[in-house]
Amino acid sequence: MGKHHLPAQPVTCIGECLIDRLMAPDSLTGTDYPGGAPANVACALVKLGRAARFLGCIGQDVAGDTLIQRLQAIGVDCQGVQRSKAPTRQVIVKRNAMGERWFAGFSHSDPSGFADARLSSDWLQLHWSQATAGLVMGTLALAYPQSRAAMAQAATLAQQHDVPIIIDINWRPMFWPNPAIALEIIHDFLKQATLLKWSQDDAQELLGTADPEVIARQFPQAKAVLVTAGAAGCTYVAWGQRGYQPAFAVPSQDTTGAGDAFLAAFLCQLLERGWDSLKQPQQVAAIVAYASAAGALATCQAGAIAAQPTAAEIAALLKASSPLQ
Repeated sequence: MGKHHLPAQPVTCIGECLIDRLMAPDSLTGTDYPGGAPANVACALVKLGRAARFLGCIGQDVAGDTLIQRLQAIGVDCQGVQRSKAPTRQVIVKRNAMGERWFAGFSHSDPSGFADARLSSDWLQLHWSQATAGLVMGTLALAYPQSRAAMAQAATLAQQHDVPIIIDINWRPMFWPNPAIALEIIHDFLKQATLLKWSQDDAQELLGTADPEVIARQFPQAKAVLVTAGAAGCTYVAWGQRGYQPAFAVPSQDTTGAGDAFLAAFLCQLLERGWDSLKQPQQVAAIVAYASAAGALATCQAGAIAAQPTAAEIAALLKASSPLQ
């Protein structure tokens, strides 16, 4: 679907946009791909027919130019992108032969020395629009005082205008100059969420549990809690109703960005059906199945954004494939 046919009211995605340097298995060579969870979600939303804006800070460098050009080519509104003299972040991503990946470091040693840590509250206030269908944020920007303040400002603005807040938790200790302070900061931030999306590993690390019912009791304001677990599927709670969606069998190559594709697809379906659909177990099950198909398809080629599926591809997988049992 072309960007001129997208719904008028966009989803706003705030946070990091960066370069993932994806290393080949057992190799010292790598390939650069656009990444950063909020930027990934914005791109995936547009590919599925939902307008999206991205607000974040990117370096005044070749990598930053490349990222903006890539997002704009897909159709993401980048008018709210701040530019900084600090470099665009480059993340070293290693993976094994099964496509499972882990984050191995940055292009230089200081995690706070990159442009995404410079997102300012004043810039965000200037470019905020209350005409938005939802606010998507991650948690990596909470690692740095300036971007943390901007995220808090975004949450406040969303609450003032009754905009749903969707938080995708990303626990990457290497982003935090002082990981010891992370848990309290993240936990307080999550108390504002209308919807929480976790990976199983991140939930276990930060909360000591990946059970969505236990998590939902900790954050009772959230209308839904989603916990993805790769090939083990997705467990979730929506309005107190628990569910499980098995994973779809696909030839996985690279899992980078699969959770972002999942979240974007979930949001597309949720916004189309309305938030009250979370009260109806059959509708929630259909939404999660759609999202799970999107997440599975996003693992079939390298690169978080390049691998994102279209709505037609998701529909074909849902029609042709049986979830893993």
